[in-house]
Amino acid sequence: MDVLYSLLDINNGRLNILAQENTFTNILKLPNMFWDHSLRDRFCIDILPRIHHNVKCFIFDSDYMKRFLLATDYPNLTELKILHFNEQFALGYLIKLSIMGPSPIPMYPSLSLRYLPSTTFSSPILTHLHIDVTTFDDCLCLLDGRLRKLTTLCINVHYIDENSRIVHNTDKLFNLKYFSLKSFDRFKQYGKILSLIRRMPYLEKLTLYLHIKGRNTVVDSTYIQHDILDSMPQLHSFTFYICTYVKAVDLSYKLSSEDIQQTLTNIRQQHATSIVNYIPYGINPSWFAVCSIFSLPFQFDYLKHLGNKFPNIVFSYVTFLLVEDTNPFQHEFFIRIARSFPLLKYLHIDNREPQVLDGLITFSSDNCDVDVSVVVVAGGDRAGNCDKLFNLKYFSLKSFDRFKQYDKILSLICRMPYLEKLTLYLHIKGRNTVIDGTFIQHDILDYMPQLHSFTFCICTYVKAVDLSYKLSSEDIQQTLTNTKQQQVTSIVNYIQYWFDSSWMAACSIFSLPFQFDYLKHLGNKFPNIVFSYVTFLFLEDTNPFQHEFFVRISRSFPLLKYLHICNGEPQVLDDLVTCSSDNCQLHSIIEYHHLTKLDMINAHRDYVEQFLNETKAFVPCLTGLEVSVRHLEAVTKNFTRKETRRNCANVKQIDTLGELTRTKDVFLYFPSLYQYIDVFSL
Repeated sequence: MDVLYSLLDINNGRLNILAQENTFTNILKLPNMFWDHSLRDRFCIDILPRIHHNVKCFIFDSDYMKRFLLATDYPNLTELKILHFNEQFALGYLIKLSIMGPSPIPMYPSLSLRYLPSTTFSSPILTHLHIDVTTFDDCLCLLDGRLRKLTTLCINVHYIDENSRIVHNTDKLFNLKYFSLKSFDRFKQYGKILSLIRRMPYLEKLTLYLHIKGRNTVVDSTYIQHDILDSMPQLHSFTFYICTYVKAVDLSYKLSSEDIQQTLTNIRQQHATSIVNYIPYGINPSWFAVCSIFSLPFQFDYLKHLGNKFPNIVFSYVTFLLVEDTNPFQHEFFIRIARSFPLLKYLHIDNREPQVLDGLITFSSDNCDVDVSVVVVAGGDRAGNCDKLFNLKYFSLKSFDRFKQYDKILSLICRMPYLEKLTLYLHIKGRNTVIDGTFIQHDILDYMPQLHSFTFCICTYVKAVDLSYKLSSEDIQQTLTNTKQQQVTSIVNYIQYWFDSSWMAACSIFSLPFQFDYLKHLGNKFPNIVFSYVTFLFLEDTNPFQHEFFVRISRSFPLLKYLHICNGEPQVLDDLVTCSSDNCQLHSIIEYHHLTKLDMINAHRDYVEQFLNETKAFVPCLTGLEVSVRHLEAVTKNFTRKETRRNCANVKQIDTLGELTRTKDVFLYFPSLYQYIDVFSL
């Protein structure tokens, strides 16, 4: 404080700037003997408004609380220390508490209370409260009579489906005029919500954001009118988004948005609309109708399960969007998305269907370089221009989805006789022979006499029953000696399709060094080289992955960020050793310095142990985890095990197979977990 008084306003611009630096203004500690009135006035009127953006911690005597807190706004204030604190005196100034600042949880307020005793707080004078709680019990505790003067409650509940033996007060809440309830997790106990809001007969404003599962009928306007509006005669503002998940087999007919729209005419002249989408869900996918009804204009920033069909309106507040459909999203769909969601920041796309292209890709011969990345190679019946592309010197084509029409690729690149540089990344299916060195020489290189650089990774998927013998990497390697002195190698792996259990040979041939960042279907056998650019790796085999295999992975893939493991076979312990992994160190610790996302949904429990146990692996950057709940609970010993705690410390998002019970131990085990936990089962 002496620095601020001594250096500010002494006719020295440099000292003025220096005094307002963060170093001197981040933490303000004010002595309890705050001099005379003139000094205090100067501090509150002149100094605080100039440094208020820098203040992060305020320390002062309770006698000056009102004067300092009301002098200006403190947008970055995170810590408040009040000396000689008098509870009754201080609460007089906390009637309406608002803690501002960015929150890492979308749409959730900054104030968050978790796992505190129900008697933690009460107030006879508090009128407005905005709060984020963990369970619905916390919400009911706040409305049990301890906040008798409360007129506004805006509450966000993480988990509503919690079994509780607590008997709560169910008296009417006559003073409550505005109630907002938002929950971003799916829940079954819709009746709890109805019982609560029926206790608010004089409500004038209501906001609901809900995702409801476990019903055989959708919540449409008929339910809204009967369940909510009929019990609230004074309600004049109702903002809502209610999404219902219903198994398609439980519906007597295929529900459409038009069916729901017909019921929306009864909502008291309320502007409302609906979206209906059908999605497969679960490890053995079941079809679900996802029906969303919402008031207009849409006033939330989070929207899920949007498909090809959605109303022609502008979602002015949405920043997070999940689009999902079993029909392909065409280019025009994304044009609509850009127009309808002007503030979009986070886009999640769930769609494995290829876009349908208008025909063969055609290029102007004026182009010298073309670099094309596509999701899939497909086409219609329309014939494109087949003229030679004499000016084209460099062509790059990448497709990350499997496709059948390999001949279209050949027809296209054969139109480029003067090509000097070529890059191909392809996954080809529907053949009974693999693409090996002989095919590359005959189909591609013979047509390009001026080609001096050929970078490629070509993977062929062939049904094992179509092969006359068991193909090996050595067989492919023999054919690669003819590719114009090009350094090349191959990988052959046998994989089993989950949907029909058929066996496929996945044969990959690629140039060296490997220059792509994406590699799939790697098994136990792979060449002893360094994949310097790979950040995404998919491991799959029907033989177990041993600890030594993962040692090789960490060395061969130094920049690995995303790892997907598909292997249902347990690891084999050396010499049939059986001992608790808590007490014996059999192997060196493997370090994955860049690994951020780990998908083990389709992996045996041993691989969860392999990566989460700090005596086997160190994953300091791991922030995303996909795993079976059963395996996670077993490996962490119901979130109490010391050896697996460190590798879970930075995890911010968990996607689980099976429903994860949200307990205090879960949040303590994953202290960085701030997003809602998605589950693959309803």
